[in-house]
Amino acid sequence: MRSSDRGAVLKLTADMMRGAWKANEHLTVSGADEITIEYKGSKTHRRAVMDGELKDLARLSKVKIHKGGLNVLVPDDVTFD
Repeated sequence: MRSSDRGAVLKLTADMMRGAWKANEHLTVSGADEITIEYKGSKTHRRAVMDGELKDLARLSKVKIHKGGLNVLVPDDVTFD
């Protein structure tokens, strides 16, 4: 999301809560194995949620996907469609 408009951010938050975030006109979805996040805000706390955990970020942060890096345990009776 490139918008810093508070109304657009609030609408995206509401869309996420309703499960309609993919249709939000202010959100662009792209695929990548690695990204760099540059925080340009003036707030002293630069935080993000990754994998459900609140993390402190540096002004410049790199996030990389490690394929096969997460093992998930599921019951035997689960099927995947």
